[in-house]
Amino acid sequence: MCYRFELLEFEDCLFENVDATYILHLEGNGRIDHIQEQLKIYHPSKKVYIVYNKGYKKCEKELDKQTSGHDIIHANITVFEHAQQYKHVLVLEDDFIFNKDVAKHATHVDNFLKWDASYVYQLGSHPMFFAIPVDWYHYRIHGTLGHANIYPFSSRKKLMDDFNNGKITGYLGGLDSYTRKVLPLYMYHKPLCYQTFPMTENKKEWYTVKESNFAPIHVMVVNTFISCTNLENEPEPGFTILYWIAKLIPFLLLLLVLWILYHFVPIFHSIKLKKRK
Repeated sequence: MCYRFELLEFEDCLFENVDATYILHLEGNGRIDHIQEQLKIYHPSKKVYIVYNKGYKKCEKELDKQTSGHDIIHANITVFEHAQQYKHVLVLEDDFIFNKDVAKHATHVDNFLKWDASYVYQLGSHPMFFAIPVDWYHYRIHGTLGHANIYPFSSRKKLMDDFNNGKITGYLGGLDSYTRKVLPLYMYHKPLCYQTFPMTENKKEWYTVKESNFAPIHVMVVNTFISCTNLENEPEPGFTILYWIAKLIPFLLLLLVLWILYHFVPIFHSIKLKKRK
């Protein structure tokens, strides 16, 4: 068996509308103590599964490619298959770090999850420099990161079907590289769950991915940002800066459009009047 599920049950939880949480843990990577420390403070749902993954190097799996990224995809699909009795599940990677103020914002997350639709809700995201507000608290994004995602049942079924039909291939970066192409993504207006970006096997694969989002220039920009904000070691201020950039760019584009309309529409109108004369 490549996976082992350990169930923990709590009387209280952060998110009432999350039926179960699955924490993906690669055995032997030294993060089990971190998981236990987080769970002493935060109970994301009343049922929490720690999913012990032996990894593709120690347990033979039918992967599209024998890489860390494809192993993460396989682990997510395994969780979805296990979680078919639940409506909403939260999938955490074992480097997750909850924002210390997450409990203050949990009600807004729960209210969003009442929406009966197919989507992915990211408790922490890299919103790809573009976030569009959909209400006072939430943004529609074209984001990445898979360390803290909430999946409704219909979204999980869509991803399982696509995986079984061989559609999720070539996505070395992880499931998030595919998810944003087929499902709408949403995030809270501030990061509620972080991760850091030390050099790992999965991060090394960023340099080999041929998709446009991991093109050499993009990788260079991302790694420069990670270094400048110390995201290798600390989640803040890097995450907050990412969120502010993503929220600011649409506003600046709107101002640019208004500026163009203000300056050029009168000119076009004047030209038309002259032609009539």
